[in-house]
Amino acid sequence: MFNEYYVKEIEASGIRPFYIYMYRDGRDVAASFKKAIVGPKHIYHIAVKWRQDQERAQEVQSLVSDNRFIAIKYEELITQPEVVLRDLSDKLGLEFKDQLLEYYDSSESRRTASSGEMWKNVAKPIITNNVGKFRNELTEKEVGIFENIAGEALELLGYSLTGNSDLPVQEYSLEQLTYFDKQNLEMQKEIRQKASKDDLDHLSGQEALLKRIMERLGHKRP
Repeated sequence: MFNEYYVKEIEASGIRPFYIYMYRDGRDVAASFKKAIVGPKHIYHIAVKWRQDQERAQEVQSLVSDNRFIAIKYEELITQPEVVLRDLSDKLGLEFKDQLLEYYDSSESRRTASSGEMWKNVAKPIITNNVGKFRNELTEKEVGIFENIAGEALELLGYSLTGNSDLPVQEYSLEQLTYFDKQNLEMQKEIRQKASKDDLDHLSGQEALLKRIMERLGHKRP
């Protein structure tokens, strides 16, 4: 998703890429990212980042022509993969082939899966029931915080709220935000301590590359 923050630079380079915006229920995203080696860990910070990413993606859509942008709903991709991939192929002007549904058996998928815990499922068939897991993996309070921060974005993308949030948006006090920040740092530290050496090595290489790119462009990482 970081690419969306540099669309103006990408477009100025003359590359003219095709943008694929794949979105997913942010609460399920949060359930996954709480366990991932990268990104924020506290539900408040994840919700803020997810909301910003969706808002930015919609800005990107307004900046480029329709023939270079497509939005794909994750839940539709895993339950109707052929329908979604046929639509994508048509948009790209490519011939649909059944091999697209066997992506997990490719050398590229196996290579990607070996790059870390976050990518292990790339070398597996589609997990068709990988939806709504936040109901079991997030607490009621966490769901409430997420919906409080990003409820409008969820509804805009077609996701129903649970009703656990205090909408309209509840303002958090400075004391609460300071506590959230402290918890987030502690959770990030704990995840790093539990991560495998391979995952940490891969991550350090990626971070070093991103840092060099940001320094060259004179930007800060979003």
